[in-house]
Amino acid sequence: MIDEDMEEMLKIWRRDLERNDDVVPFCNLMLLYLRNHYFSGKLTTDEYLFELRKLYYEYRSESYDFNSVFPSVLVPLEMLITYESMDRDRLLSDKEKRQEIEDIYRWILRYVFHAQNKEAFSLLLEYFSEIMYHFIEIEGGMSFSDMGLSCMAALHPPTYIHSRMVGELSKALCSFLIDNDPKALTGVLGTEDEKEVVSRRKEMIDYCYKGALYHDFGKIPMIDTIFVYGRKLLDPEFFLLKHHPIVGANLLSRYASTSSFSDIAMGHHLFYDGSKGYPGGFDISASPDKPLIDIVTIADCLDAATDTVGRSYSSGKRTIDILREIKEEKGTRYSPDVAAILDIPEVSAEIDRILTEERSRNYSDAFDFIKGFLNEG
Repeated sequence: MIDEDMEEMLKIWRRDLERNDDVVPFCNLMLLYLRNHYFSGKLTTDEYLFELRKLYYEYRSESYDFNSVFPSVLVPLEMLITYESMDRDRLLSDKEKRQEIEDIYRWILRYVFHAQNKEAFSLLLEYFSEIMYHFIEIEGGMSFSDMGLSCMAALHPPTYIHSRMVGELSKALCSFLIDNDPKALTGVLGTEDEKEVVSRRKEMIDYCYKGALYHDFGKIPMIDTIFVYGRKLLDPEFFLLKHHPIVGANLLSRYASTSSFSDIAMGHHLFYDGSKGYPGGFDISASPDKPLIDIVTIADCLDAATDTVGRSYSSGKRTIDILREIKEEKGTRYSPDVAAILDIPEVSAEIDRILTEERSRNYSDAFDFIKGFLNEG
C-alpha cells in the first residue's frame, strides 16, 4: 500500500472517529500506517520503535476483547521482530531496551493467563506462535525455557502437567539406569565410559529431566488444535499434531537455554529401532542423546497411558499393565535397557508412586502456579 493510500485512509477514518473506531480501532490503523512508513524508508528503526512504543503503552488493554489483542500482543510482537533485526551487540548493550523486552514478556504472560475463555483468546492464538519464534533470549533475563513452560501452563494446563510428569518419570528412570546399568548411558554429554557416567550422575539426571520437560514445546504453536476435551482428536487434527516433534526441535534449537535438547523433542515419538513412529527422516540411532530419547519415550507413554484427567477421553491403564506392554515390546518400540530395569521392584514401585501421588501433586502445583500468576494481575 503506497503512502497516499494510507494518508487517505486516515482522513476517512477521522471523519467519524467514534463509529470508525468500532470498525477499525485507531491502534490497528496506526500500526499499518507506521509499517508503511518504516518499510518505505520514511522512518528509521529507532524512530519506528519509538512510535510503536507509544502505541503499545497508550493502547494496551486488560479488557481481553477482540480488539485488545492488537495493541497488547501484535504491537509488542512487531517490536520484538524489529529488535531482532538490530545488531545484537548493540541491543544487548542497551540496558533500557533489554528491560523493555523483559517488560514485554511479563505483560504478554499476564495477558495470556487472563485471556482464557475470553473473546480475545482465539485471535491471541493466531499471533502467539510468532512470539515464540521471535523470542529474544538475553542472559540474565527470561529464558525461552521459562517462557515456554509458563505459556504452556496458561494456554493448555493438561500439556503443562503432562510435561512435568514426563520430567519426573524420566528423572527417576535415568537415576535407576545409572545405578543399575550406567554403560547404557555412555556417550550422553560426551561421557566416554560408565565410570564417567556415574561420576556425572547429577548432571546427567538434570539434563534428562530438562529434555523431558521441554519435549512437547512443539505443541505450543498448535494449542488451537489440541485444545479439546472429552473427545479424541479428529484425523486432520492428529495429522497436524504429528508435526509437533519437528516444530519443537526447531523452536528449541533457536535458543541457548534449550538448543541442546532438540533431538529429544524430535525423537520422542519414534520407535527404539527406528522402524515406526514419527517424524520420518530423523535417524534416532545417530543422536548422541539416543539413550535419553529412549527414556523420555517410555516416560511419555507411561503418563499418557495412565492419565484419566488430562485425557478425559481415555479410561486409563493400570501401571502394571503398561509396564507389561513396555517389556513385551522391548527391542522394537522400547529400549531393552530401560525395559530391563522395570523388572526391579524398587523401580516399578517408584513409577507407580509417581503416576499416583506425584500426579496429584503436579495438578495441585500447576493450579497454584496458574492462580499465583492470575493474582499478580
